[in-house]
Amino acid sequence: LMTSCKNQCLKAAPRLVDKATRECGQAGSGESAWVALKDFARCSDAHLLAIAGAVWEHLGAPHSQARWQALELCARLWPRSAAFRHALMRDIPTFVQLVCAIAPAASAGRAAAARGGLPPPEHWAKQLHRRGVELIERWHASHGHLPEYRQLDLARRRVCTSAASASASLDDGPQAQRWAEQWQQLRDGGAEASLAEAAAAVEQLGTCVQIMAPVMDEADGADEAAAAASGARGGARGEAAAAAAGQAAAAAGEAAAAARRPRQGGATGEEIA
Repeated sequence: LMTSCKNQCLKAAPRLVDKATRECGQAGSGESAWVALKDFARCSDAHLLAIAGAVWEHLGAPHSQARWQALELCARLWPRSAAFRHALMRDIPTFVQLVCAIAPAASAGRAAAARGGLPPPEHWAKQLHRRGVELIERWHASHGHLPEYRQLDLARRRVCTSAASASASLDDGPQAQRWAEQWQQLRDGGAEASLAEAAAAVEQLGTCVQIMAPVMDEADGADEAAAAASGARGGARGEAAAAAAGQAAAAAGEAAAAARRPRQGGATGEEIA
């Protein structure tokens, strides 16, 4: 019986979330629905999980205004409930896709995918995208340093790197479509031609290398012979200079020895006196 009563109580979550989201989009509507939702959430974590499930349903609505209202409810619940934060973090990539329309990293044509990812009307899609980027950055600043919120870092990087292209796509859809078509044409028609040109260039380069290789070998041989001859001439000049220096040194030695020997003959009278 208690389980049945609890299940009946949890079934009230979608109705309360629906009222609270509509209240977020109406200026001056008061906060009675928000107060009722907070009272319901305080009952238990199971009640919060039921709220999170209902919020996910509104985030996937086929209308950007309904998604924006659900996003505003997330902005209120995030700082107040760890259980709600954990429920949202279990599938943060889907959350980013639903509110920011950030295409997967491996997808080509990211801007076009972003435009197609948000439902009409367009002016609400722009507001939803801007608000989603703002909240991801705010949540990363407040909780991104905690281990259980590390996925916010990846979400923030994807949002920051894709925000410019997504906004450009929303503001100028025809131009983005033209760029996508031109890129596809380049990929389809220019790839084979570019490969053929590259192959021809490589073949020409190989021919040039084959022609130049013998000439370069002969030039290297001539340089080696010239270097050897120059070395031989240098060696001969060195030997001749060394011989001349030796002869000069020998002559100088003989002259010095002759100067030291006593002169032959008798002494004069002056020397005896």
